[in-house]
Amino acid sequence: MDWPAAGNLSPRRALCRKYEVSRWWWGQFTGPPTAKRGQAITITGNLSITANGILYSSPYASGQTLAVTRFDPAHPNGVALPHVTTAADGSFSFTDTPPKANMDTGTVTYQVSYAGDAHLSASTGSTSVTVHYNGS
Repeated sequence: MDWPAAGNLSPRRALCRKYEVSRWWWGQFTGPPTAKRGQAITITGNLSITANGILYSSPYASGQTLAVTRFDPAHPNGVALPHVTTAADGSFSFTDTPPKANMDTGTVTYQVSYAGDAHLSASTGSTSVTVHYNGS
């Protein structure tokens, strides 16, 4: 999609544009399906936008701060991890090693959130990894 500079839009078109481009969307947001106890897990994703129901990469996705929360057996209510910042193309990644748990298998869920701003709404996405704590 070609994004014209705001100065190149008529006032009516600029007003419509604000409402057309109003939602962040998680393009690809993935991690490994499984991991072993003590193994570092890398999560990757891409912050994009939807405009009129179509997914686009966005010139606004660069440099956005994203909050990361990990939910695991030791922290069922979540624990905040360091924030991540999107790259120029809206991509992001982070690596985490979940804490040990006294069980054979458990689920670790990573939630990434964008707080929103005056023009774009907030968005949250998540992905889960099955961790084999017994080493199998």
